[in-house]
Amino acid sequence: MGSSPATGTSYINEMKKIKENLKLLKSRVAVTDGAYYFKNFLEDRDHIITWNDVEFCLNTPSLYDIEIIDNQTTKKISLEYVAKSWSRPIPEQRQLVDLFNQGNSAVINNYGFYNSATTQLLKIFEDVFNVNCNAHVYCGLDGSSSFKIHEDYPSNMIIQIDGCTSWRVFRNRVSQLLPTGQQPNESELELDMEVVMEPGDALYIPARAYHVAMVSEKRLSISIPCWPRQDLPSSMQIDRTYYKINHWK
Repeated sequence: MGSSPATGTSYINEMKKIKENLKLLKSRVAVTDGAYYFKNFLEDRDHIITWNDVEFCLNTPSLYDIEIIDNQTTKKISLEYVAKSWSRPIPEQRQLVDLFNQGNSAVINNYGFYNSATTQLLKIFEDVFNVNCNAHVYCGLDGSSSFKIHEDYPSNMIIQIDGCTSWRVFRNRVSQLLPTGQQPNESELELDMEVVMEPGDALYIPARAYHVAMVSEKRLSISIPCWPRQDLPSSMQIDRTYYKINHWK
């Protein structure tokens, strides 16, 4: 399940480069919390996710919270859940794969524990910013689409894995006095950044900032939402310690 991360000098150096980029981001958002773009943020992408990993996740829905986004309406498709003797009700993998192959997009939530490479990447975010992170996969084949203009409560880092995707991030943010899910008109918004993300690039989106992805080709990306730890009780903080079993006794 998933590729094993590289342990050589090149991989260690890449993790160091990512950490330095995040430290740079930390210094910038301390003054002005706006969108920020990194070229070539992640070069060794195959250790994080490949299309084979996507296929595996769609075929093992009992392990992940998977959503399918309708290509026409950009809304979540209501999936049929089936009770299983070994787990909670889950959507059938054939249903997920068929919908995906028909041109709809998939969101694979809770991908952050897929392999040790994803855990290492998220731990760097958590150490630099004192946050809790997760990783969610956004992907689709040619002809798929994405959500309309929206906001997310936590700050977010988008890493492009495959394909090119146009993004717009706006200076406007939804008030904490209002519920999430507001639908503003783009004409009412002030553009902060517009970029075309290529494989390996990363885009930082501030908390509650309106943004939109404009998909025109096959896309595979990782979203890393970050929740400040001071806002969470200790019971909700993620423990990324790898505990070994005493199988040699």
